Amino acid sequence: MVTMAATGCGTGNGNGEEDSDSTAVSAVTAVRRMWKLERFGPAAHMLGSEAEVVAALAALPADRPVTLDLTAEGSVAGASGCNRFSGEFRVEPGNEVVMDPVAGTRMACDEATMILESTFLRTLGSVTLASVRHDRLELHCEAGVVVAFTLWEGAESIP
Repeated sequence: MVTMAATGCGTGNGNGEEDSDSTAVSAVTAVRRMWKLERFGPAAHMLGSEAEVVAALAALPADRPVTLDLTAEGSVAGASGCNRFSGEFRVEPGNEVVMDPVAGTRMACDEATMILESTFLRTLGSVTLASVRHDRLELHCEAGVVVAFTLWEGAESIP
C-alpha cells in the first residue's frame, strides 16, 4: 500500500502556507482528467540508464503516452508504456491519499519500452506526496520529485 499526502513537498510558499495555485488531489479528482507523463524527476527509480528511459519516453507515439487517470470514485488507471494498469485509491482526512497496489495487462514490447514501463510502475509505487499546480501534477517520494505530468489535451472523451 502506498500512502501519498496530497499537498506539500514544494507546494508551499515558504511561510508555512499553501500557494493559492496549488490544489489538493481530492479537488483534482472532482473533475476527471487524464494526465500525461512529462518527465521523470531526479528521485525516480530508473531501472535502465536515465538516457535509455528518456529516449524510450520520447519514442512513444504521440497518441499513446504514459498516462494517469484519477477519478472521484477512487479509481486510478492509465497506460504505462506498453500495457494498461488500474487500481484504487482513497483520500483520507487531511488530504492524505492511500493508493492500493495496481494491476496491469502483461503484453510484451521492445526492451526499451519495457524498461520505461518498469521504471514508471516502480516509481509510482514509491510515491509519498502529490501536488497539483495549474495543469501540472507532480508525484514525490521522500527524496524529491519522481514524476511530473501535464494535462493530456490529446485525450479523447473519457468514458
